[in-house]
Formats: sequence, structure tokens, C-alpha cells
Amino acid sequence: MYEFDHQFPCVACTNVPVVILYGQLGTAKFAIFHSTLLELVANEEIVYIFRHFYKVPFEVLFVLVVIVCALCRPNLLTSPS
Repeated sequence: MYEFDHQFPCVACTNVPVVILYGQLGTAKFAIFHSTLLELVANEEIVYIFRHFYKVPFEVLFVLVVIVCALCRPNLLTSPS
């Protein structure tokens, strides 16, 4: 497990499987899996880890981050004179 994982621990669980779901928030399929796994956590059958997955290619995400940075801090991307 990683520090950035979203973990839904079963408080009293020991020796139960760890289930890792890679999913994109807001999608119908994610909602189905997420709710099912939360039920298993509530029943103390698993420890559930959620990791974000984006269908958008990394290059597109990188460009979006650069655009947001440029909008928030316009002089961040300019070279020093």
C-alpha cells in the first residue's frame, strides 16, 4: 500500500484480503464496484484500497496541468529576463 492510497479499512479485520480498485470517479461502473466493495468492508470481509485511474492519456493531463498553472500564476511559465 502507498501513502496516497484511499483506504477503507475494516477496523477489526485481520487476515482478510486486500482489494485494490483502480477506477475513474463519476463513472457508473466505478459506482457499482465501489458500493459493492464498501459492503464487503462493512461486513469485515476485506480491506479496500481505491486508486484513481484516468482514461485521459498522460500527455493530455500534463497539458491541462500546465494550462491551470498558467491561469493561476501567469508569470510561472515565463523565463526570467
